Amino acid sequence: MLTNGETFSYDKNEIESYVVTGLKYVPVKVKTEDYEAFKAAYTVVENGSTLSGGFSEGNLKNYTDLVAEVTENTNGLKTVTQNEDGSFSFAARVNNGTDSGIKVAALKTAENITTTVKEASGSYGEFLRVDLTGEDYGALGADMQAVEWTYYGSDSTYTDPLQSYGTKFASDNWMHKAQGIQLGLTDSLRCKLPAGTDGTGYWTITVYALGYNDYTVKFKVTDANIVKDEEETVDTTALEAAIKSAENLTESDYTAASWSDLCVELKEAKDELAAPHTQSTVDQATEHLNAAIKALVKAETKEETKTDVTKLNAVIEKAEALKQSDYTAESWKNLQTALDVAKKLTDATAEQTVVDQAASDLETAILALVKADTENTGTTDKKKKPAVGTVKTVGQIKYKVTGKNTVTVNKYAKKNITKASIPATVKINGYTFKVTAIADSAFSGCSKLTKVTVGSNVKAIGNKAFYKCTKLTTFTASSTGLNKIGKEAFSGDKKLANITLKTTKLKKSGVGKDAFKNIKKNATFKVPEKKVSDYKAIFKSKGAGKNIKVKKL
Repeated sequence: MLTNGETFSYDKNEIESYVVTGLKYVPVKVKTEDYEAFKAAYTVVENGSTLSGGFSEGNLKNYTDLVAEVTENTNGLKTVTQNEDGSFSFAARVNNGTDSGIKVAALKTAENITTTVKEASGSYGEFLRVDLTGEDYGALGADMQAVEWTYYGSDSTYTDPLQSYGTKFASDNWMHKAQGIQLGLTDSLRCKLPAGTDGTGYWTITVYALGYNDYTVKFKVTDANIVKDEEETVDTTALEAAIKSAENLTESDYTAASWSDLCVELKEAKDELAAPHTQSTVDQATEHLNAAIKALVKAETKEETKTDVTKLNAVIEKAEALKQSDYTAESWKNLQTALDVAKKLTDATAEQTVVDQAASDLETAILALVKADTENTGTTDKKKKPAVGTVKTVGQIKYKVTGKNTVTVNKYAKKNITKASIPATVKINGYTFKVTAIADSAFSGCSKLTKVTVGSNVKAIGNKAFYKCTKLTTFTASSTGLNKIGKEAFSGDKKLANITLKTTKLKKSGVGKDAFKNIKKNATFKVPEKKVSDYKAIFKSKGAGKNIKVKKL
């Protein structure tokens, strides 16, 4: 998180070098006449403006959208004075303030922090290291601005300090997403121990954090905690073995993210091997590299499965054995369309779902074939057009004439029907009628019915039309104008799992109460893309249940 509120991400493998400057907010008081010059010399966040910064990972959270509100009582306040040469001096900070410096936020106190003085290691180049861990270190660490170390030598009363050292986050200190705030002092021009001392004795650390009371801990340092300058023999055998193991791995076997992390650790391991610092740094490089190897995530591999076209070929063979002269022109044309699609998929290169759907469509087209000799009305006058109200049986379905050129599916011809194909049109006495609706209770109680397809002219499905068809699993309606599904139309169809509706005309008012009650709990509806959200709400409100899936066609 940058000071302007923007976030920054990067690929660790692409960074060759970097400079860390840190970030520090300091509440200040400046005279009015000096303010413009002060703003020109320093980056200023005025009261009412936003404070943003920090680092977010694991237990650490960046801060954003905090609003500055500095008062006379803000903790850590410094008074600024302009010098004769135009430069500025900062007075000592106020350490007993009661305000946080953040609008609508009380001054916080750090709690549940555990202090651990680490055994001498020097793994980061430090001669003394202290870790702050515990449940709440993340919040304190995320807002940390600076740290002050104070050395008292042998004074166990913490009365007379020998020396103080100020350190800034990111320059001298580290934080880990899961291992706490890691503070260290390095032997440098800024950090020299007083003459005659070796760092053992009594110390305090004070953490200055945005919006917090100053957090101070006391601790004693022993000889076991101080890194000594001494010659040591460095063994790199384990590091060399870890590097070799990493180099034997294949990038394509793992996810990009985990491989990237490995590459970072491998580079650092190789750098350490080329110029070993200490046994501790070598061991740490070994540990980090082995951990990165262990953390590698296997890339997903798609199993090659051959598409099964056995059923498809069997249905094609069945269709090709039929004779055109036995059936009406329209139903034969529909069969040929489905057959052409099926034949293009016999090479087993298409997905299994596509092949299965083609087989199902062809099977439906076969069932929908209308015998040329079944168009007989049973009267001596074949040319007479059926009157409104006339009921005629065509194939497995009874149709009722409802208008000049329209019929409704009135009833099944036999209750043991297993598959029902309702065409777009049907011929009766040589006259073509559009099939526009399915009547109330038309297939109610058909306990052997497993599959239904509905033609493109059906606009209404009546009440209880498919009520308690307990073996019905698949329902497909190709009509784009279907605008009514009656009460309990599919209620009790406990195995109904696949419903395809191509219509865009359905509204909540057009779907009756409990239309989909007690269908399969995880049933899948396929509908036009633009209607997925609307239809999901409608179907659930009409009894379909909370676990249904509604997908685009």
